[in-house]
Amino acid sequence: AAARSRLRKAQANTSIYALSEAIAYGEEVKLSAEELEIARNDCSQLRRKASARDALNAAVQRRSIEELRMAIKEGEGSSLHEEELALAKHILSQESAKKLARAGVEAALSSRSIAELEAALEEGKGAGLEDSELSEATLTLERERRRAEARSTLLQACTSADIGELIAAIKAGEDIGLSDEELSQAKDVLQEKERRALRTSSARDALITAIEQRSIEVLKMAIDEAAEVNLPDEELTLAKNILAQESAKKL
Repeated sequence: AAARSRLRKAQANTSIYALSEAIAYGEEVKLSAEELEIARNDCSQLRRKASARDALNAAVQRRSIEELRMAIKEGEGSSLHEEELALAKHILSQESAKKLARAGVEAALSSRSIAELEAALEEGKGAGLEDSELSEATLTLERERRRAEARSTLLQACTSADIGELIAAIKAGEDIGLSDEELSQAKDVLQEKERRALRTSSARDALITAIEQRSIEVLKMAIDEAAEVNLPDEELTLAKNILAQESAKKL
């Protein structure tokens, strides 16, 4: 009776040591095989729970997703209480969110899309990633924003009459690392603007020379060229007046 009572008390207080001692004593005094088998199963279950708790604690410390999943599964299989699993499940949720956020950051870095980088950084911060894990994406986002601004400035400068503005925009684009393909159109526009500017300057010089020479033929050619390059009418007025005068003299 004393052995049976000892065995039941040990089973009730869930002490592996006490239960092992009670089983050994029960075996000595020849308790029934059924009673001892139940006690041995209880002891085995207690050992499994203890092992599951140790695995949970280790997984929580290492914060390994795979270890946490395995430890939680074993904890559930060994019938640990939900409160004993809660911390591991919480950390698993955190680490899973971090893993997903890291994948998002990597994808955004590959695409270099401003929208994707912004979303990935927001997700990463929300998931608790360290600043060191987000630094590359942060720098890349800043760089891509500057590139986008440079592209916009370049596009505007291509439609501007100010050659200096276009030259500055091309230089800014080169400095920020825009590709040759992105810059080629702007450079073509610049080349055309410079060609037109040179032709306009030459037409203006030709007008001045024609006015000085007062040659009808030279004046006609200079006026025609000035009209082709769209010099303002007021710049042509004197040349036209002199042409009229010289033509009248010839009559």
